[in-house]
Amino acid sequence: MMALKNLILSILIVGSITGTAHYFSNQSKVTETVAKIVSTDKLKGSWSATYDNEVFKGIIHYRLKQKNGKPAFYTSKIIQQNGESFPDNSLTLEILSFDGKKGNGIYQFKTNDKLEKFECNFTLKTPEKLELSYEVDGYNVNENWTKLKK
Repeated sequence: MMALKNLILSILIVGSITGTAHYFSNQSKVTETVAKIVSTDKLKGSWSATYDNEVFKGIIHYRLKQKNGKPAFYTSKIIQQNGESFPDNSLTLEILSFDGKKGNGIYQFKTNDKLEKFECNFTLKTPEKLELSYEVDGYNVNENWTKLKK
């Protein structure tokens, strides 16, 4: 019986130690992610994407801004297929890392008054082309954004 108590106590101690190490290793990953943003100068300006799907048909413009001191893309204008347009200022992509060519972040949009968030990878293919990819309900989604001329 004493051996069983010692075994359980040993497991709890080892679990606590490894749990603490795991906690601190996760903390350093957050720091590494923040430190991975080299420069977002190549992403500055306005971008545009054309959509033609069951959810939306039209064009959306995006602009890089700062959210709590971190870079993020915000929707700036929505142009519907019928030509009607209206300004918008909703957060679209929080950038978590970017090395000057590739990055990742959290892509978000509202559907039926519900905010949806997805892990997103993006690649700057050329100075004027940005490719985003994320998964929605098991389907891979790719978006191509084009930089707007000033």
